[in-house]
Amino acid sequence: VGMKKGEECEIKCSKGYAYGEAYPEGATVSLTLSEIFETKDVSVLKDGAVRKKQIKEGEGWDTPKDCSKVKLLVEAATDGSAPIVGFASQTLEFLVGNGEVCDALEYAVAEMKKG
Repeated sequence: VGMKKGEECEIKCSKGYAYGEAYPEGATVSLTLSEIFETKDVSVLKDGAVRKKQIKEGEGWDTPKDCSKVKLLVEAATDGSAPIVGFASQTLEFLVGNGEVCDALEYAVAEMKKG
């Protein structure tokens, strides 16, 4: 709480939180915050069925409207905890609301900004 991207800190841990009897004096852990992610429920019912993990902030305030042409880089797909075997990164181009892609991608794109 309170760290910024790129910030470094050290945490001093007692033996109960570190490595137990192997380090009776405890341990010092050095941390660097390299990325900050925002995860958001973008499902229609807001039931967690479709979640979007924002890795990079988009530009401006505009989001795609129906019939907007979008280009979407899909870098990873998981089952919620593990990568889906055989999935390869791909770029999709489609018209929003035209039914060309699954609803999950439509809902995610509707909440995104350019960039």
